[in-house]
Amino acid sequence: MKSTLTVLLIFISSLALSQTIEELNWIKANPKEIQLDNYDYEKFDFLDSIHKDKRIVMLGENTHGSSEYPLLKNRIIQYLHKKLGYNVLTWESSLLDCFAVESSKEQLSPEEMANGSLHFAYKSKQIIPIMTYIKDSNLILTGMDSQSTVYSDATGRFLKTHPCFENLSEEIYYVDSLAQTPSMYAWKDDSRKLLAVFYQDILNKIINSECSSEDLEIITRGLKDRINDMLLRNKERDQRMADNLIWLLYKKYSIEKFIIYAHNALIVRQYQKNSYANLKSMAECLPDSVIEKSYCIGIFGYEGQARNNLGRNPIYNFKKHPKLSLEKFLI
Repeated sequence: MKSTLTVLLIFISSLALSQTIEELNWIKANPKEIQLDNYDYEKFDFLDSIHKDKRIVMLGENTHGSSEYPLLKNRIIQYLHKKLGYNVLTWESSLLDCFAVESSKEQLSPEEMANGSLHFAYKSKQIIPIMTYIKDSNLILTGMDSQSTVYSDATGRFLKTHPCFENLSEEIYYVDSLAQTPSMYAWKDDSRKLLAVFYQDILNKIINSECSSEDLEIITRGLKDRINDMLLRNKERDQRMADNLIWLLYKKYSIEKFIIYAHNALIVRQYQKNSYANLKSMAECLPDSVIEKSYCIGIFGYEGQARNNLGRNPIYNFKKHPKLSLEKFLI
């Protein structure tokens, strides 16, 4: 993206779509200015006191099409990891594909890591520094989404090297190659149901195997996600993400602190109240015990241009913001 985007960071304990005047006044009285062209991650030391009692930091963004957002998030992630001990980075991307890439990252380039794990909306050259940092550090890459990764063979390649599941790698290659195409979302239900049958067959073979691998639970969980994605599409997707996050928090990495990388709409509270479709966000599907240990950083664009990752009108301008919006209030 060539045009400069003015970026706002909103640090609040529970991100909401509507604000009272008192909340807006608090936000305006507590700004922290960060220069996008200053790459010193130490500038985030004001986070130290905020996150002492928070196990989860949620990093949102109001568009996936900004080049500035991932560059800024990279600096926040490095600070949270190096200085505050947040060791797990959970993306709004496939649980199974992210696990496969994390398990194989020593053999993969940062570009291969991004292509194998991330939802297509996040794939850009600005993401590569984050993947480079994950590869070169002990930061753990995970995902929480039930959707599989478009054009990714990460899971098939991982299973091919796994002593328990190498005989199933060709099957997962084949079914993933059919399911992981952008046009799949326009397919008729019968076609998707057939893919769900193929995934179920693979899942049954894994469940009935005599493997006692510690990877068994996450592999079966990931395949169940693929089945649900075929049958339900986006229905209850946020609930499935919340369920996966809870599993990661309390079973897979029960002693670690987490960074969540997602859209603002996933981490926002009161989304259902303001949604025309009466939908719940991922955060609204989480129990209060998780929310109480979470801190949200919402990233908003004020002006400039961004890319439309859905492919229509590839570059768009930010519209003027309403009078009482956060963006208008802070500038």
